[in-house]
Amino acid sequence: MLSIICSICFNRYHQELSPTIETRRASQKEHLKSRASAKLLFKMHKKVMVHIITKTGKLLLLKVIPRRGASWQPVTGSVDPGESWENAAKREVLEETGLDLDVIDLDLEFGFEDRLQRAVKERVYYAKLEQDADVAIDAIEHTDFIWLALDEIMPETMPYLAQYNAFLKIKERL
Repeated sequence: MLSIICSICFNRYHQELSPTIETRRASQKEHLKSRASAKLLFKMHKKVMVHIITKTGKLLLLKVIPRRGASWQPVTGSVDPGESWENAAKREVLEETGLDLDVIDLDLEFGFEDRLQRAVKERVYYAKLEQDADVAIDAIEHTDFIWLALDEIMPETMPYLAQYNAFLKIKERL
């Protein structure tokens, strides 16, 4: 059905509805913002970071594959659905190093956006080891490993300042 309306009536009709349309648009924007915030809360990607330190004063760093930057970092990984933070930390240590270690929650978390532009919440753990050990690295994710003396670790040693800050906090606890 085609309706024909004169321009005067159209303008009057549009002006009367404009506040309603603008109010509705503002309401929709607020609704979308609240949904986006809720989505971030419920769709937050969860990760763990685990620093492995020997009682002789060395830190284990793994070199990530070139496609992911070829930088040195501690053990990191995602928390699987339904998995606890602690179990994820233990699993990641085992998968990435071959070491079956207990982990200690540092009670420290970082929030950031990852390379896939996901909102990430990362919880930090550390593990103690008697001495340097041979590490069975996961060749899909890493190309090498190194044990560095704690006093050799500098901010530029790790690719992210959060990793270095976590290291400093662990060092304070030792």
